[in-house]
Amino acid sequence: MRFRGTKIRAAPVGETNSRGSSAAALAAAATLVLLAGCALPAGLQDEPGAGAQPDSVVDEVPAGLAHFYQQELGWEACAGYPVGESFRANIDGGQFLCARLSVPLDYGRPDGAAAQIAVIKTSGTGASSSAAESLAAESLVVNPGGPGSSGLEWALSSAKDVARGPLGGEFDVVSFDPRGVGASTPRIECLGAAEMDAVRAQETVRPDPAGIAEAERRQQAFVDACVANTGVDALANMGTRTASRDLDILRAALGDRQLNYLGFSYGTLLGTIYAQQFPGRVRAMVLDGAVDPDEDRIVTAALVLRDASGMRQRTWPTTGCSPT
Repeated sequence: MRFRGTKIRAAPVGETNSRGSSAAALAAAATLVLLAGCALPAGLQDEPGAGAQPDSVVDEVPAGLAHFYQQELGWEACAGYPVGESFRANIDGGQFLCARLSVPLDYGRPDGAAAQIAVIKTSGTGASSSAAESLAAESLVVNPGGPGSSGLEWALSSAKDVARGPLGGEFDVVSFDPRGVGASTPRIECLGAAEMDAVRAQETVRPDPAGIAEAERRQQAFVDACVANTGVDALANMGTRTASRDLDILRAALGDRQLNYLGFSYGTLLGTIYAQQFPGRVRAMVLDGAVDPDEDRIVTAALVLRDASGMRQRTWPTTGCSPT
């Protein structure tokens, strides 16, 4: 394995160093996250040995995962990786390389089936450099949010903006499709395009007993379709804590002793959980538009619906709009 990041010293999150203004800015911004003071979300446990600052890329690997942590990424052209049609024009030109990262589908059975995480990178040495000729010492891993957003599509549309900025001389910009998403496999499949169009065209249900029953019926039908088209085993191993473990294997495969991470929206939750599971493996982390890891999603959804309902009640009398 090729070890990168020889310039990285084991620094606490938020501590600056002498590697230049770009690295210092990233680390300084990370102090806003105050990760050291985060409370551990319920049910979340540190990985074995993850609290110690690493001596190598694969320091303190959990039992049964050594071959995953020791893998090397086979970078190749991105043409064979499925992305939305509007993003395909940006694939050619040598600015991007893609690879597949092998991870356990079920971390409780690392010798069982594997999932494949689609990864993309662009050169951190300036807009004119190809990804294959990168001289960057480290990687900056970006998650654009979601959950369910494609990191490949984000990279194809936005990664070069980061690479052209002050961070571009220090980092390869890397993103990925989390398990279940986009070009990663197994992919969560629920409804086809025509079926989803029909779901979106359905009338909004009213917040009365009959409407609630109808909403529950629709949701159950959607869940049943996901189970039928994706499979119980795959669905049982989807989630943020599992994606966080994938992220640590990606860090090692990139050759980085510690993780540099930028997360937006839901990506902040993924980053927070990674920092809790692997506190000694974070070099610098910026969380933009942070999600509260302790919030009750059902309560939050109810509050959003309440606020939306109040807005409709204020809007209909003045605009002539009606709920039908």
